[in-house]
Amino acid sequence: MSVIKHSTRVTICGEDYTIRSDSPPEHTRQVAAYVDAKITEVLESAAVVESH
Repeated sequence: MSVIKHSTRVTICGEDYTIRSDSPPEHTRQVAAYVDAKITEVLESAAVVESH
């Protein structure tokens, strides 16, 4: 039995990524938004030189 893989484009910290997952695209976008918000929070709270 094959599992359907969805390709979903997301942006995290200004970088575009294509995520392949068996999760629905909306879930993938929600997770990416959460990760983006947390990374932004960390970058704003500390003197970090680069985001990678």
